[in-house]
Amino acid sequence: MEFSFESYEFIKSINENANNIRLLAYIGVPLIYIPYRLVLKLLKQDMNGKINLLGLFYFIIIWIMSGVTLGILCQDETSGLKLFLVLVSIISVNLVFVLTNHFRLYKLYQSTLKEIIDQQ
Repeated sequence: MEFSFESYEFIKSINENANNIRLLAYIGVPLIYIPYRLVLKLLKQDMNGKINLLGLFYFIIIWIMSGVTLGILCQDETSGLKLFLVLVSIISVNLVFVLTNHFRLYKLYQSTLKEIIDQQ
């Protein structure tokens, strides 16, 4: 079995197309929520349930953090590979945060929702 260098071409294409990484951060992350919502509908999950709310929270936080971070990094000519690694690290750190704190996040949402309903 021989070693393939095809992954080098993939890394090279990421490095040359830094604009695609920026486009993914600004436009792609909110668009990923649409198929997520469709999968929830196919699985017959409650649209106001825990899975949907935590997923929405996850996508919004990724969108804000990646937009701000990549916007700051784009002030100078940062390579596409560095932008890709920053985006992947933001996505993975936020995913770990949401998965480890899902009980607290949902309780916070429920308490906030109850306060809003009580004020009306």
